[in-house]
Amino acid sequence: MNRRTFLALAALTGAAGPLTACGSNTGTAPGRIAPPPPDPSNPLRIPMLLHPEAGPDGVRTFELAMAPGRFALLPGRPTTTWGFNGPYLGPTLRASRGDRIAMTVRNQLPEATTVHWHGTRLPAAMDGGPHQLIEPGAIWTPSWTLDQPAATTWYHPHPHGETAQHIYRGLAGLFIIDDDQDPQARQLPSGYGIDDIPLILQDKTLTADGALDGDPLAGPYGILGDRVLVNGTTDARFDVTTARVRLRLLNASNARLYNLAFADGRPFRVIATDGGLLPAPVETGTLALSPGERAEVLVDFTPGDSAVLRTVDDGTDLARGDFDLLRFVAAARLRPAPALPATLGGPPRSSRRTGRRSAASCSTGVTTPSTAGRWTWTGSTRWWPPAPSRSGRSRTAAASRTTSTSTRSPSNSWTRTTDPPPGTPAATRTPSSCRPTAPSGWPSSSARTATRSSRTCTTATCCGTRTAA
Repeated sequence: MNRRTFLALAALTGAAGPLTACGSNTGTAPGRIAPPPPDPSNPLRIPMLLHPEAGPDGVRTFELAMAPGRFALLPGRPTTTWGFNGPYLGPTLRASRGDRIAMTVRNQLPEATTVHWHGTRLPAAMDGGPHQLIEPGAIWTPSWTLDQPAATTWYHPHPHGETAQHIYRGLAGLFIIDDDQDPQARQLPSGYGIDDIPLILQDKTLTADGALDGDPLAGPYGILGDRVLVNGTTDARFDVTTARVRLRLLNASNARLYNLAFADGRPFRVIATDGGLLPAPVETGTLALSPGERAEVLVDFTPGDSAVLRTVDDGTDLARGDFDLLRFVAAARLRPAPALPATLGGPPRSSRRTGRRSAASCSTGVTTPSTAGRWTWTGSTRWWPPAPSRSGRSRTAAASRTTSTSTRSPSNSWTRTTDPPPGTPAATRTPSSCRPTAPSGWPSSSARTATRSSRTCTTATCCGTRTAA
């Protein structure tokens, strides 16, 4: 396996306009603010870790309030935003498997909305889908028992026809689920804000007066911003104090695909995707993330080290532009990291189990070996047949670990390919796939992607009313 090649994105084409990427010489559209030069002193904002109140019955209650506010997306230029328990984004929730939890959600916004627990296993009545509106001034109090392996999930609004706008204004936050019974999970970095870092990626475009510019549903896919923020921070810097850092990545953008890599080409290890821990760490040099997707990676540093996390242009419309996202600066002395476990708590990916589930959209990305020795990621915006990659190879659509249905899923039917013969080595066999069968009369694959991809699972369109692990 080529360590530098972990992920092949499907070729997506469309009418997205040109962007002004960091470091490019492209002019800025009239009335918009040009991206500022990098500020190496800009510390990364770390979302507050919300501590629940424990009642006498053992239920742990999280208090969330959605309200408008003013937040400086750029220094000195406050922007009207929305947030949970603050002006922008939301606090990080953290609980353990087996916990009985409750949420008290207050809507102090001028519009009705919902709160959806994306990636969390829970009863349908607690899901927070479009049918469960919280009117202005109202309170919603869902409760359930957490029963799923360790995972990085997130919460966000899901009102019908308004999901993209509400997330774009700032309503999003991480929900970390720990599994104290998993010995491998306990060996991973877990010091929140120290060696366990939440990274919420969002791109924005601002007008000359600092307002959020553009309708998130104006284009065929959504809006592509001309700057990328990490936890609401532009050109962020993080001071590293440990030899190993765990990054919990969330693509909370409206449409953008991120092709993540370090500027110096250093490898890192992917340890988890949407559904939780992988069976074993996977070393790679690149990672792609579609809207709504999460991934966890481990990065090693040496004393005095410096590295820049970037998203790189791969030639597709939804990943256009090179952006520096976050600069890591390591201290002269670092706390040593424990040995990385060879295996993790994630179960093996069963193609037979996956094949019986719905594969409409919002599929969870997983890593799967292909016959060519390359690694692919099945994400929410991938269609079959795959388009050729820039190297001329065909991109493989592999079966995902879990899926969730969508209220706006495509109408095409899905079939599953044949499983490999028993005893076929995992590193060489062709993965089982869930593939859509195009209705008769459909155009070629590239044209079909261009006309149908706005219906795939982005934060602009779906993300499901049923949750996926």
